Amino acid sequence: MKGDGKSPVRWMALSIGIAGGSWVGSSAVADGDVIFDRGFLRDGGQALDLARFEAAPVLPPGTQRLDTFVNQRPVGRFDVTIEAESEHGPARTCFRRDDLPALGLDLRRLPEQERVQHLLAADCVDLRQLDPNIALDVDVSALTAHLAIPQAYIGRLVRGMVDPQDWDEGITAGFVGYNASAFRNQLDQTGGHDRYYASLNAGLNVAGWRLRHNGTYSRAEQGSEYQAGSTYAQHDLTALKAQGTLGEYFTPGDLFDAMPFTGVALASDERMLPDSQRGFAPTVRGSADTNAQVSIRQAGNLVYQTTVAPGPFVIDDLYNTGYAGDLEVTITEADGREKTFTVPYASVSQLLRPGNSRFSLAAGRYRDDQLDAPPAFVQGTYRYGLSNDLTLYTGSTLAENYLAVLGGAALNTRFGALGADVTRSQASGLPTQVQGIEPRMRGQSYRLTYSERLDATGTNLAIAAYRFSSEGYLSMANFAALKGSDFPTLYRERNRIQLDLDQPLGDSLSLFVNGMRQNYWDRSGTDTTYQAGIGKTFGWGALSFSASRTRQGGGNRRDDEQTQYLATLSVPLSFGERLTGAYLRTSAAYTDSRDRSLQTSLSGSAGETGQFGYSLYQSSNRDEGQRGETRGGSLQYTTSPVALGFSASSGEGYSQYTASARGTVLGYGDGVLFSAGQGETMGVIEAAGGKGARVGSGHNSHLDGQGKALVTGLSPYRRNEVLIDPKGASDDVEFKVSSQVVTPRQGAVVKLDYPTTIGRALLLQVSGEDGGSPPFGAEVLSAAGESLGMIGQAGLALLRIGDDPGPLQVRWGGEAGQSCRLVMGEPIATDSPGDMPRRSARCLAGA
Repeated sequence: MKGDGKSPVRWMALSIGIAGGSWVGSSAVADGDVIFDRGFLRDGGQALDLARFEAAPVLPPGTQRLDTFVNQRPVGRFDVTIEAESEHGPARTCFRRDDLPALGLDLRRLPEQERVQHLLAADCVDLRQLDPNIALDVDVSALTAHLAIPQAYIGRLVRGMVDPQDWDEGITAGFVGYNASAFRNQLDQTGGHDRYYASLNAGLNVAGWRLRHNGTYSRAEQGSEYQAGSTYAQHDLTALKAQGTLGEYFTPGDLFDAMPFTGVALASDERMLPDSQRGFAPTVRGSADTNAQVSIRQAGNLVYQTTVAPGPFVIDDLYNTGYAGDLEVTITEADGREKTFTVPYASVSQLLRPGNSRFSLAAGRYRDDQLDAPPAFVQGTYRYGLSNDLTLYTGSTLAENYLAVLGGAALNTRFGALGADVTRSQASGLPTQVQGIEPRMRGQSYRLTYSERLDATGTNLAIAAYRFSSEGYLSMANFAALKGSDFPTLYRERNRIQLDLDQPLGDSLSLFVNGMRQNYWDRSGTDTTYQAGIGKTFGWGALSFSASRTRQGGGNRRDDEQTQYLATLSVPLSFGERLTGAYLRTSAAYTDSRDRSLQTSLSGSAGETGQFGYSLYQSSNRDEGQRGETRGGSLQYTTSPVALGFSASSGEGYSQYTASARGTVLGYGDGVLFSAGQGETMGVIEAAGGKGARVGSGHNSHLDGQGKALVTGLSPYRRNEVLIDPKGASDDVEFKVSSQVVTPRQGAVVKLDYPTTIGRALLLQVSGEDGGSPPFGAEVLSAAGESLGMIGQAGLALLRIGDDPGPLQVRWGGEAGQSCRLVMGEPIATDSPGDMPRRSARCLAGA
């Protein structure tokens, strides 16, 4: 039998619990012991000693990772240590001392602080010893731990919080993520042309530092070129919840426009915060008369519910739900009375929760290979949430002969969220050969952003923004172009307006409108682009219509202006369990210049794990009066070490073929691993003998011949559960653990060891000297005293042992005559070759 993370002792203990007939207590671990009726467990006049099962805990000694609930509220998965009764004290079930704050327990509120501090001196703390009013209930079958803690001892428990002490910086490792393609165009007139392309993302992790480099390589008939993107080193600054960066990087784009630079940066990293502290959500304050239930709804949906004690309460860990409308708060008192009030909730990107702040600092040289002498600069920004209704922010960029200062505020009101700021710049020493540029320039840029959801109609105005810049205003990018190049090309923005709106029209019909319009000081004309569409879903598929219009500059040429109409029909298809996610799509497009196209495609996935992807298409079009047809297809195959792709298409006078490969190669102290996935935050899995077991990473990933695998795409600063499915592994391997939880730092490569037992799964037919069998539930022990299994019905015992297991013992009590020595006998024939091997064994006295 392949392991499922549960030891033989545990599942056999459950069998005994059922056979025992009567339990005293509601769970496997309770404050009191449980009592079995021994009358149900007699065999040949021998009584089984059930003391180890009656005295809590039933779980075997050791550490188990259990889903933990505090007052019926999930708080995460924690290591729970089971200590058996010994001469040093009674059996205990305890948590790590460092995990207690994450459980929400405020140790300062506990009575008898001197005794509490004495108990906390140990790393393993039994919470029931801290106070008799704390109760612990472990559900063996569900692998859960339920804590009942008086409200008086509960502190602020932030949802989604992971203690920074649990953030894993990982091991020393280097990796290369790649995406490579080879293209061949075959033209009837000129023959074949080949091109090659690869993008690389390489890294090296050493002592908490993350060295990164990315770039692209291309090769064609004209030659080859490698273009470096950026190279930098980064390190967590945990105390500041920030990242420190050295090298080629980018400034943040939340207040000023993002800029490439080479230098040093220090910036807040919101990913280090719990989900319930990221982004903006208002703080809800109220007062309860009794032990009351507080329910918070948004657009009619329940988003938060908790129980509060009498008196004032504060709820400041709501998740950021974006632009979803005001919050309706209902306080239900113990006597049934209800009080309801509304808290406004709309958000723009500048808004922060009350008391929260974000900052960034950068110093270095503007990075642009096209500039001869890019300027050096210093930039800093700061945002602070003053209240539910107001966030203030400011920033400045300073360079030689250049200064920009920004100030603004974001408001959360019952009429929506509004952000408004002004940036003032001044520059000197400017070249005068550029039209519109004077030696000294100064000006302002004004920006307004707005978002709102109208609950009555469901209208979601995701963003409406307007920006105006005076003629004398220069951004840092404009200034760098003027100072670093003799003949700069400038596009100084004058006006810009942007709109993004969604409108549901019933349960299955929706409408959207988005667009942008902008003009410049340096050239005539206006750039305009907008799109509107409507879509409806049916039981048999979906249908959508859209119209878009683009206009570049003055729109004097045909290519500068175009209106397009598009209709799309999508129908899901079913070809059985092996061919899933199949869709038949047809789209028709028409432009105002009378160009048109019609395309039909079939796409989907296949295979047990969806490792195959496929697509076929046929299209016809008319462009500038010329008709043409194109047909083609593609196939993707995702294996554990690499994702492969191939496509082919042909039309009148040409054909094209493409082959691609994507994945990650990682090297570390114990070898080299390959994965089809990509991502900077990864995990190395090691499970000796586990070849073939599937890794639940979302890819078609399995343990390799050494029992190893590379898992990509882990979420930094979050609890990630990494699962192993033993299916596919050898029958001679048992996984002691099939699931682990890890919290990696950004970019870390964490190592996860999954202990295994390698040996033949063997069903023993055990008999005693008198021809009978040891008592049901008797334990089979190795020479080292390790529990290997238990005697089941009819003297059968399921064991996993090696070729030379050494002397084995069967024990069913601590008194003389309650144990025997196990001697292996001859193999027993099975009904079919696929049956588990069986063997006889004799249990002889004298152990």
